[in-house]
Amino acid sequence: MDPWGTAVMISEYVKIMGLDVFFSWAPALAIWICAAELMMGCMLLCKVRVRLISIFAVITMTFFLILTFIVAVWNPLDHCGCFGDAIKIDNWLSFFKNLLLWPMSVAVWYSYRGQKIFSFYRREIILTLLFAVSYGILGTYNWRHLPLIEFYPYEVGTDLRTDVLCSRCADRDMKFVYRDKLTGTETSFELSDTKWYDDTRWEYVRTVTRDDDNPPAIQDDDFAMWHDGYNRADDIIFHEGVTHVITVRDLDYRKPNGCEKKLVPYLEKLAGEGARVVFAAGVLLNNNEEAPASVEMGGREYECYGMDRELMK
Repeated sequence: MDPWGTAVMISEYVKIMGLDVFFSWAPALAIWICAAELMMGCMLLCKVRVRLISIFAVITMTFFLILTFIVAVWNPLDHCGCFGDAIKIDNWLSFFKNLLLWPMSVAVWYSYRGQKIFSFYRREIILTLLFAVSYGILGTYNWRHLPLIEFYPYEVGTDLRTDVLCSRCADRDMKFVYRDKLTGTETSFELSDTKWYDDTRWEYVRTVTRDDDNPPAIQDDDFAMWHDGYNRADDIIFHEGVTHVITVRDLDYRKPNGCEKKLVPYLEKLAGEGARVVFAAGVLLNNNEEAPASVEMGGREYECYGMDRELMK
């Protein structure tokens, strides 16, 4: 459902393993993995060339069993990304999941070892083409647009000032609850209020922020944008007027893939409208990566913030 998110996870894997040569392959690998897993599942379910597909299943499960074990021991990422953001499981649970599935794939292969490998019947050919075309349409749509099903707390219509966790912004919405000593009632005061200064009447109870009641799904995704070593998310969220944030997965790859050529006319249009434009570059915060302070594009300088790639996805 989210091949772009899969590409981001693959990028993180190859980067932490020092395999930067495969970084540009991430989008193609993401499409291939999504298509291969869905095709294998559908073909096994409908008993289409089970021996052939079970061989691929055993190879795939062997690879991921080894990979998830390495990741579980090393623990470079907080979750494996196996199910995207639909279901987040930790690295050890992911390994044990594969440990359970591996012998099942072997059992399927063993049960159908007498079947011919490449002799397809008409029904199997039709189903194979149907599965391939169906994923081609689904994968292409989800690659070029937002996913059909959005699993993140940043779907279209989200108000960053109220609907997501922004720990850096909490003081902007902080309120103090005081109890009236005369009546016993509690009242909320803004930081700018002065009534609660009178401690002969008002008794402090608690401090409240807008993030206190956020559900756990939101609390796991702190909106943060880093600049000069500090989280400056509130500079973006509470800036007056219109702000456009251009997210760039990796600044080193924006020129080879033609991204800059497509962006410059759009940036010139925004400049003519007087809108503020900033860049957000994908970084691995757990590796202490930092984004540059600014980005030069089309003869103009733009502020650049660092955004964790998981958040950017």
